[in-house]
Amino acid sequence: MDPLEENTNMMDYIRIFLVDDHQLFLESLAGLIQKHPSLKIVGMAKDAKSAVKEIRTLQPDIVLMDISIPNLDGIEATRLITKTNPKIAILILSMHDESHFLCRALEAGAIGYLLKDSPAEELFLAIEMANHGISFISPAILRKLVMNHPGIKKKQRPKLLPTLT
Repeated sequence: MDPLEENTNMMDYIRIFLVDDHQLFLESLAGLIQKHPSLKIVGMAKDAKSAVKEIRTLQPDIVLMDISIPNLDGIEATRLITKTNPKIAILILSMHDESHFLCRALEAGAIGYLLKDSPAEELFLAIEMANHGISFISPAILRKLVMNHPGIKKKQRPKLLPTLT
């Protein structure tokens, strides 16, 4: 069944648009999201220019945006989308766990940042939070930021709970 046609009879759902240049990942992510009863995939794109154009037309609630995509990067695409459609919540979904990507994404207007190796429960939580206007940052990135912060001496670094799996 086409993931774009599944769950069309639902009355109250969160409309999701996916952007990633890897077809297998895109299809797998769509399949995972379609299993959630309150989520619906309304569109997908493999490059930034197509994504920006389709998102303007479809007006999804949430966009899951990769950073490393053709034409523009996902951060610049985020900037363009949020400039013209500030009500659309964009969650960056990336393999990059460096703080400069996180900062650039947030400056561009992303509501959150999720790592591609996150568990499904974390993805669903991030989508739900973004849909309510609440930011979500992957705990793994937050842990790395705290542990590597130059203003915190090694002895002062807090003990953090392990990542939930």
